[in-house]
Amino acid sequence: MALVALVDGGSFSAAARSIGLTPSAMSKLVSRLEQRLGSQLVERTTRSMRLTEAGRGYYLRARAVLDAMDEAELELDGHRATPRGLLRVSASVPFGLRIVPVLSSFRARFPDVHVDLDLTDRAVDLVEEGIDVAVRVTASAPPLGVVARKLCTIDRLLCASPGYLEAHGLPRTLEALASHDCIVFTGSPTPRTWHLAAPGAKDRFVAVPVRGTMAVNNVLAVHEAALAGAGIADLPRYLVAEDVKARRLTEVLPRHAPPGRTAFALFQPSPWKPLKVRTFVRYLEETFAGPGRGLRARAHSASSPSSR
Repeated sequence: MALVALVDGGSFSAAARSIGLTPSAMSKLVSRLEQRLGSQLVERTTRSMRLTEAGRGYYLRARAVLDAMDEAELELDGHRATPRGLLRVSASVPFGLRIVPVLSSFRARFPDVHVDLDLTDRAVDLVEEGIDVAVRVTASAPPLGVVARKLCTIDRLLCASPGYLEAHGLPRTLEALASHDCIVFTGSPTPRTWHLAAPGAKDRFVAVPVRGTMAVNNVLAVHEAALAGAGIADLPRYLVAEDVKARRLTEVLPRHAPPGRTAFALFQPSPWKPLKVRTFVRYLEETFAGPGRGLRARAHSASSPSSR
């Protein structure tokens, strides 16, 4: 538990506060664990700490055990208590709009919980802003320092309006994108570089420079720009599936689709998570699990992640 608290807290002082110890006592606990295992788990400097490869493996296994214990406690709680109180949820704008029905059904099932939903594309500080659960979509691993539960994988595609393609032609190779107007999403870490599936490769992606005369910082605006014929866009499939079906948009270079993103539910680590938080996270997991449910484009099993 000491190593899990350290990683989730992000520092010895934060970890110590979470379980009621002093920072020196926390450091000694981790050192004793390392001695018992005969392996260094944490690399320490005067300003930071980071997990070794062995430490990360141990943390992931320990976290899985604690998660299983949480599940067992939640089942017991379900028989003797009802979640109640204000639940503050943050989500990125496009994906957050799609979970509004989930929040509504959750409220119908647990009427003693009141939900405050904050839609924003910026990274939020769970502690400073009093957020119970943040739902975020990212192309990378979730940040350390928070508990992250995977909800679903979101497919992406390139698309453009029929009018744009009639005027400018249909690109048939990655190289052909250089002569096209691509709608730039400035919220991306690399706005003018798209990562697309390499020719003949299923899981390898290449960086493709793109140019565009329209740049916007909101995915919904990218969607509207694509519908208006402004150029080729990189968008989540759930956002444009109906447009493609109705032929308002046309998929471009389907064999070179961008890599999928992963949606996570993030919440603060704590030995005593409120029942409303545990219940809501489990409800999200159940909603997104299983073929044809939630917003999944396909079945799947805060730093500043992409909010798309």
